Amino acid sequence: GGFDQRTGQPIPGFRGEDQLLVYDESYGQKSTGTNYWGVELLVDRDGTILRAAGGDSPIPEGGLVISGNGRWSRPLTEVDPFGVRVTLDREHKEVRLETSPALLRAAAEKAVCRLEKTVRQAEEKLLDIDYTAVQALLGDIREKSAALAGFGDEDVEAPAREVGRLAVRGQLMCLPTLRVEKRAVWYRASETCEKEVEETVRYVKSAGLTAIYLESWYEGFTIWPSAIPGVRMLPGLKGFDVLEAFVRIGHRMGIEIHAWVETFMAGIIPPGKDNTPENVAIYAPLIADHPHWALTSRQGSRASYIPFDRIHMYFMNPMEEEARDLVSRIYQEMVSRYDLDGVNFDYVRFPQPNQPGDGSLDDFGFCDNIVAAYREQYGTDPYEITEQHPQWRQWCHFRAELINTFVYRTADELHTLRPGLSISVAIWANFEEAATVKYQESMDWVTKGYIDEVFTMSYYMDLRPVLEETHETRRRAEDQAFSSTGIAAFMDVPRDLFLDMLLRIRDENTAGAAIFALGSFREKKMEEWLRPGLYREDAAASPDRVPQAVPALLEDMLRRIRTLYVPKAGGTEDNYGAPSIQRLLNQLTDSSFDDAGCARLEEEAQRQEKAAESLPVSLVARQLLSRDWQRIRYLLRVYRNRLAALSRGNRHA
Repeated sequence: GGFDQRTGQPIPGFRGEDQLLVYDESYGQKSTGTNYWGVELLVDRDGTILRAAGGDSPIPEGGLVISGNGRWSRPLTEVDPFGVRVTLDREHKEVRLETSPALLRAAAEKAVCRLEKTVRQAEEKLLDIDYTAVQALLGDIREKSAALAGFGDEDVEAPAREVGRLAVRGQLMCLPTLRVEKRAVWYRASETCEKEVEETVRYVKSAGLTAIYLESWYEGFTIWPSAIPGVRMLPGLKGFDVLEAFVRIGHRMGIEIHAWVETFMAGIIPPGKDNTPENVAIYAPLIADHPHWALTSRQGSRASYIPFDRIHMYFMNPMEEEARDLVSRIYQEMVSRYDLDGVNFDYVRFPQPNQPGDGSLDDFGFCDNIVAAYREQYGTDPYEITEQHPQWRQWCHFRAELINTFVYRTADELHTLRPGLSISVAIWANFEEAATVKYQESMDWVTKGYIDEVFTMSYYMDLRPVLEETHETRRRAEDQAFSSTGIAAFMDVPRDLFLDMLLRIRDENTAGAAIFALGSFREKKMEEWLRPGLYREDAAASPDRVPQAVPALLEDMLRRIRTLYVPKAGGTEDNYGAPSIQRLLNQLTDSSFDDAGCARLEEEAQRQEKAAESLPVSLVARQLLSRDWQRIRYLLRVYRNRLAALSRGNRHA
């Protein structure tokens, strides 16, 4: 099972689908070598679970790694390591998780020591946490742990596990919060009345999130009653205008509402359903109504089959003017009718190529008009062009240009209708694969000024690819658009790894994170992970809302100087430059955020960043203050570039 049956080549780490493997030092490699689509538990030589991770984990010296894929991912994610010892029964090929009163007592003692160490490290790093609350909890845990000596073996489990539960909460409370941060969530609505919408938005607010990216146009349906002929509203909503309700109620509760739209994706035949004309009429009505709109593959297929999900996906031909016009009209109607905060483009690309059993290429874009246009312009029949052909890159770019021109047009139209509207895009952040498999050139749109914010879709069960895509997208976008990272709630990502993703995303100076999607977020009760620490305080502003974000950042700097740096690191407010920050805050007006005002603010932030290097305070405090000024400068640079892009007017026209 560790080999690809089509190619005969080993799967990374020899871990195939639905396999549970154990790696130890006899494997002969320092790490498992697995891919990013599983869960791994690292176990030391004593059988203690050190942590959960994604792929290619290092094998602890004298220990082992338990690695699961597919149906084994969730069970490994749900393992509670408290008071557990891992043993192997090699004869029966079993992994055993054992506990005992002695192990529970030892785990409680370790949990107290670990939390004490975490609090000390937080103080040394001047992390923005509630030290009073953490110390009170730590005192309570110490008492409960000491009291375990008075329990007999038959009664010790419940109080010991209570110590473990409180220690986990203490660790969460030691994670720092940010007051200016994107905390978005994608969501497919199913509400059919105002009361249900109110409950959903209230939950989002209570979880510390800031924005809902609401799926508004998908699979050929709208979630509002459209006046455009031939456009259907999603039947399950029973005529209820759920978009209007989310916008109105969301704004009342301080939640941004962005319309998440599946641009050219026109329908999905779900798992278990055959790809028949009857099902196309039900699940992809635009394709049933307009068969010539369907994007066609090299081998004549009108649907992209995704084996992993067992679904057939229909896309519209992006060269078909009637289809382009319809999608454009839908977006204009939505933006004109509702006070949206933004529009989030998704599926602005071609579909995944099919995978024929003979291994031949079955990419998309072989509609008659696309083939004829390429042949006329370049003199070559696209059917002759495969990946080894000298025109392969050109043929990929030709298809991508069909997407590019639609983005230019639509972004211009929407910005003209609503100049303050945020236009964002969810992108394929493997840029090489995006350009040559999906025919998506997202950085073209960014560098030309059409996009306000870009979201990676970094849906992995490992930290490394998330950080790589975050970093690379931020680098490519430079200061032309805000960038945020999309991470997966729908996958079996272990809690601590998920939290680490959010923490490390912050280090890249991005706008923040978007979580896919709200249903999984609620199912896993992620608010219980996030509210005690990373999202402890409500965000005062989203970074892309610079006129609100910059004052909020300055106010937060003052708060931390007064309530954290001076009490923990000593000195006076003057030592930390508080008077300069206060003066700058007092001088802010509406005109501070036009282009000239932003330029002056950026210059002042640069001066303050330089001055922070020589303040008579600790190195840690100087670094934190410098980072604050760097972030303010970054937001101002992007904002100025967005102002310049909008001032150029309707470029498409």
